[in-house]
Amino acid sequence: HWKEGSSVGREYLQKLVGAAAGCGVTNVIFIATCSFHDNAKVYAKEINASKMFHLELWNMNKLLSIANSIPENKYKEQSLFSKEGDA
Repeated sequence: HWKEGSSVGREYLQKLVGAAAGCGVTNVIFIATCSFHDNAKVYAKEINASKMFHLELWNMNKLLSIANSIPENKYKEQSLFSKEGDA
């Protein structure tokens, strides 16, 4: 629901961290197709400095970088949509 040029702020990260901590999860990735506000980046650094929780911020550039780093043959092997015998 993000508008072009918008960014994710600290408050969304705090909600995720609180929910994760409540479930005993200590490693979290927040994925967004927009950018992260400076206050979100500062919050992530503060959380990670505590060594009690690890929070990664992934934007569209990070997602594309990861997707582009997967060799094509690995992608085909792991595809949920490929059928046996597909080339």
